[in-house]
Amino acid sequence: MIGVGGRGALVHCAQDPADGVRLAAGADPSIVREFLDYIRHGAKITTSAVAARYSVAAGCMATHSLRNGGIPVEVPRLLEKLAGYFDADVA
Repeated sequence: MIGVGGRGALVHCAQDPADGVRLAAGADPSIVREFLDYIRHGAKITTSAVAARYSVAAGCMATHSLRNGGIPVEVPRLLEKLAGYFDADVA
């Protein structure tokens, strides 16, 4: 599988007979393994999707601000019900 990583870099993932997944570049192996354990075995995760969303949203809003003369902008809040759903599986 080939996907797009940060800054448009290609991320290559290929099947590995030894453990199932081999990461060639572009992703933190421990984060990917944690995600796969979550999907395959229902393991708890340590990375909050809500925190990740806020990190990305802050960067997006900062870019919007800079492209518009430095206007103040607010990072939109996530609905509590949605945040609760995604944080339910965080260890």
